[in-house]
Amino acid sequence: MSKTAIRDLAKRLGGGRLDNFVGRKDIDLEKAWDFLQRMDVILPPGTYRFQFFKEIDEKTLQNWLNNPPVNNNLLETLYKHRWLPSPKILNALQQGENLEDITTLMHGGYFDSKNELHLELEYSLSSVDPDTFFMRRYSFSFEEFRRIPTLPVHGVCLNTRDNEHIDTCAREAAEVFKVIRERQDEETRPLLVIGNKRYGKNFVIEPLEERLRRLGCQIVYEYVRSTDLDYDEHREAELSVDTQTRIATEKPPLVVVDGTSQPKEYDDQRIKLTRFPAAMKGYMNYLQNIVPRGYDFSFWAPQINPYRFYLNHKIYRPKPARRKLKALFISSTTIEEEGGSNGFFDDAEFHINGNRPVFTTTGVDLRKMAPSEKDFVAVVQEKMKEKISEYLDR
Repeated sequence: MSKTAIRDLAKRLGGGRLDNFVGRKDIDLEKAWDFLQRMDVILPPGTYRFQFFKEIDEKTLQNWLNNPPVNNNLLETLYKHRWLPSPKILNALQQGENLEDITTLMHGGYFDSKNELHLELEYSLSSVDPDTFFMRRYSFSFEEFRRIPTLPVHGVCLNTRDNEHIDTCAREAAEVFKVIRERQDEETRPLLVIGNKRYGKNFVIEPLEERLRRLGCQIVYEYVRSTDLDYDEHREAELSVDTQTRIATEKPPLVVVDGTSQPKEYDDQRIKLTRFPAAMKGYMNYLQNIVPRGYDFSFWAPQINPYRFYLNHKIYRPKPARRKLKALFISSTTIEEEGGSNGFFDDAEFHINGNRPVFTTTGVDLRKMAPSEKDFVAVVQEKMKEKISEYLDR
């Protein structure tokens, strides 16, 4: 049989990977031809055949091409149960273990995500069966599959990507703390720090609250929706009575903190500019009316252009500071391509409403990310505090 015919069959069975493998000098083409012909009969075209040659490790594949199994029992058993030729599965079959009983136990409440054989069996069953939810909605490599989180007792399922964003959120919050600390050092009176609900409160100020209070800062939380300013750029922030009274009577130095899931925008020349949440314009409108000619506004964000940036969908050019009273507006978020969080946790309710794969006692399943927004935020904040300590206390 010609080398071209062998490689054509290899490509039809297992795509480019198998084609390239057969073309290696250390492959016995005559024996490889025998093995591939048998595989063409045993494995009909479809999902399982594709996954079989995608997941088989190189050592096993080379051994089977050069030394095909004496009979087809092992190969037929794999196909019958849709088990993939992964190392632990092959070893278990060669040792005579009853994998059907093991699978029954797994799905009866004894699945162990730390058991490699359990992982390989569950990956096989989940990835090659076109009727399972897993095949319809996800496409994981085995290495990605094994990193699926185990359903925790508290019910908040954070995966690898979530933890990466928690790290970047914590780093951004740590930078905000440094700015506020420097600002407090410049003042003789305590700063009034306003964490705007929900991003500025949940993912910046609350994780920093203990540290900020030790600096002497006073902290309040208010809710100004950016979407309200989208329709009325003159709309004032509707603050609580206590905060209004404090600002009107004490006129404290202010810091307003929030974040946005769109930390960058482009001007007419497609120049990338920092974007501040539109909610901040609501605070500005309020301060200009309650304390006329009282506060100077300044702005801080990571990598900000201090001369112009986006605010409420318009380019904003800050005026020179002339007054003693100051209000500093901080946007904590940066874009993902610059190593930032991109405001990943903004509008947390959208995160918790989506289902995601988790390992349970009966195998892989889809579960809601968290039972409530409150539970989700609490877990993220605790993890953020740990990371913030790493950034600020080292």
